[in-house]
Amino acid sequence: MSLRFLDEAAAELVAAIGYYAEDDLELAIDFDEAVDDRLEMAVKMPGAGRLERHAPERFELRWYKVRRFPYALLIGTLHDERVVVALAHERRRPGYWRERLE
Repeated sequence: MSLRFLDEAAAELVAAIGYYAEDDLELAIDFDEAVDDRLEMAVKMPGAGRLERHAPERFELRWYKVRRFPYALLIGTLHDERVVVALAHERRRPGYWRERLE
């Protein structure tokens, strides 16, 4: 099963990589690799992430912490499709991603 990114989640990934690249290109590469690692884990072990308890009932949303960085991927399952809903910074705007599920 593959993952599909919502446009907003893809934009968050590009912005975060850009942010790290401004200071240190190697750090940006490390971040990208850490995100890829979590995405692979989410595909191989879809139930491994922390369950989001405040998600709409029709979604099963799980958080996958990005190693070494203050980010987590929010990935949901709807009708047998896995969707990356957000790449959320852990200390900014909690719950902002909810409007994407409407």
